[in-house]
Amino acid sequence: MATPGLTLDQALAWLDDLLYTQQQQHFTTLQVALLRAAWEPGRQSYRAIAQAQGYSENYLKYDAGPKLWRCLSGLLQDKVRKTTVRALVEQRWQTQQGAGLGPATPISGDAPPWPHPRGHRRPRLAPRLGAGA
Repeated sequence: MATPGLTLDQALAWLDDLLYTQQQQHFTTLQVALLRAAWEPGRQSYRAIAQAQGYSENYLKYDAGPKLWRCLSGLLQDKVRKTTVRALVEQRWQTQQGAGLGPATPISGDAPPWPHPRGHRRPRLAPRLGAGA
């Protein structure tokens, strides 16, 4: 169920606004990388993401990934998994836009690209592989 007007960057900005509104936090660089990898057709494996980002596969698979999916589940009020994130985000965005319940700055075709327009960045949650060892 693809929504023609919702790009990955728009979805990231919308989700980050929801996260900030509810928890006064922004997504980390790693969380954005996980979302990007899960969003695209032919989702990347945790192994491929780990290699690209410099984290261990186990850390992504058993810690960072599940924490992100739980966080998104709370934001979207539905069970989110790596395999369902795109469909659920598109569905929820479409529902909220149709009901006029979007965030204070609704997504439009002119939404700014990621990184978030506020420029917020959070430090990494875990050390990169081979760093300082």
